[in-house]
Amino acid sequence: MAWAPGQAAYVPVGHRYDDAPAQLSIDVVMEHLSPLLTDRGLKKIAQNVKYEIKILEKCLKQNIEGLYCDTMLAAYLLDPGRRQFGLDELALDLLGHKMISFQEVTKTKKGEAAKFAKVPLAEATEYAGEDADVTLRIANELMPRIDASYMSVLPD
Repeated sequence: MAWAPGQAAYVPVGHRYDDAPAQLSIDVVMEHLSPLLTDRGLKKIAQNVKYEIKILEKCLKQNIEGLYCDTMLAAYLLDPGRRQFGLDELALDLLGHKMISFQEVTKTKKGEAAKFAKVPLAEATEYAGEDADVTLRIANELMPRIDASYMSVLPD
């Protein structure tokens, strides 16, 4: 989660590896996050929001309200001819920032099954915080252009 550029947090709930620190239960975390997720007045930004909705609604039985921007969709609306709309590519193209890749943080090769639960907490925090921060920064770049063109960036 990011609430301002350079201000992000990661809430670990499922890391399982030797010497993994104690973590809050998913029930406790969702009890505290649910009011934020359902607050229509609090704008939510995501990269590929359909995936976030799938996880929250189907796996955690949690709805999300107040969706403001899907950066993947915003990038598509502004440049439908672009080849890739992934966060790594958008960060590099729009912000000049090279992201930590999932393969780097999980220490896997493309195509190998990776378990984020095995990633040490410090590395997972850096990776997840960067994802949230960069998604917010990209939305801050794209939304003024979307607003100026009167388009919408939320799926129906």
